Order: sequence, then structure tokens, then C-alpha cells
Amino acid sequence: MAHLTVTLSEQDQALLHSIAAATNQSDEAVASAALKNYVQWQAEYIRRVKAGMQAAQAGDVMEDDEVDALFAELDRRDGLTS
Repeated sequence: MAHLTVTLSEQDQALLHSIAAATNQSDEAVASAALKNYVQWQAEYIRRVKAGMQAAQAGDVMEDDEVDALFAELDRRDGLTS
């Protein structure tokens, strides 16, 4: 397992410590979990952006009215519009 040193503001360090105490974990365990979640999320985000760019370059795009209809349907489904 690799070790990494990071610099936190006093405010972030206090927040980290309060989360660790509230969840009965060490500061290191909370920081490690947070970093793991962040890098996994970023890796997936980058993968999806690259896939979208490749699709766009291949001409696989939606027209404006299709996008508008999709967002309208999602809003209806989520109860944001009637």
C-alpha cells in the first residue's frame, strides 16, 4: 500500500476529524475512502467524456429538439414539471 501526504486547511482537517469521530473511524480511514471515491468518480467521468467525444466525432449526436424532449421527460419523471 502506498502512502501519500496531503496538506489540509485547519477547517478541512477539523471537518475530517469530526466525520471520523462521528463514524468511529480514524482520520486516515476517512481520508483514504474519500480519495478513493473521488479518483474512481473522476476516472469514470473522464471515460464518459472521452466516449461522448468519440461519439460526436462519429456523428452520433442528438438534435436540439431531441435533447429538449429528453430533458422535459426527465423533468416530468422526477416531478419537476406537471
